[in-house]
Amino acid sequence: MLTRRVRGARFEVHLDQFTGPFDLLLGLISKRKLDITTISLAEVTDEFLAYAQAMRAAEGALDLSAASEFLLVAATLLDLKAARLLPSPGGEDEEDLALIEARDLLFARLLQYRA
Repeated sequence: MLTRRVRGARFEVHLDQFTGPFDLLLGLISKRKLDITTISLAEVTDEFLAYAQAMRAAEGALDLSAASEFLLVAATLLDLKAARLLPSPGGEDEEDLALIEARDLLFARLLQYRA
């Protein structure tokens, strides 16, 4: 399943619903071209852990930048998925949820650029 280069390669996800760069996954979900509820975050995490182990074996150390980027995007995806799956106590409508998601994505991007 993990047939990608390690040295100099960005982390890519290989799922039934999506194959490509991890940050692109977040972009597609934010544009509502992909439904977060169909994505298995456990599979994504397992793939990243395998990627990290391969990187550590090839280079002797884990790239902290790659790990930080993964954690930032994964946390944003987890937050989005929880918001979509859990019932909202305030009866938020779809438009309110979209505004919250957009705000969270902008915040995540800001943190990513700052790092």
